[in-house]
Amino acid sequence: MYWGIRLGDIQAGAWKIEIWHLAEQDYQDQLRYCDMMKNSLTEETRRAIIEIKSHFCMKPGYRNTITSDYIYKAVLQHGVRNVEQFRQHHQIV
Repeated sequence: MYWGIRLGDIQAGAWKIEIWHLAEQDYQDQLRYCDMMKNSLTEETRRAIIEIKSHFCMKPGYRNTITSDYIYKAVLQHGVRNVEQFRQHHQIV
């Protein structure tokens, strides 16, 4: 189960609060995924994630068609390191 609350105008940098309820196996899978992400972070990947998120966070598609998870996976699992590579990776015009 998922419950998401958006406070304010998303395009102006509103807060988003998420509450998740997961079955035990799904919870364990999510913990493993979070550990993998944490262990994969380096200064280079952190900078890449921040650059890409900063570029897209105020754009209309962010959180609907471009999510933080897409960005994390592109950087940590597919070697994407900048906005242009992310555009090519996700075929964004």
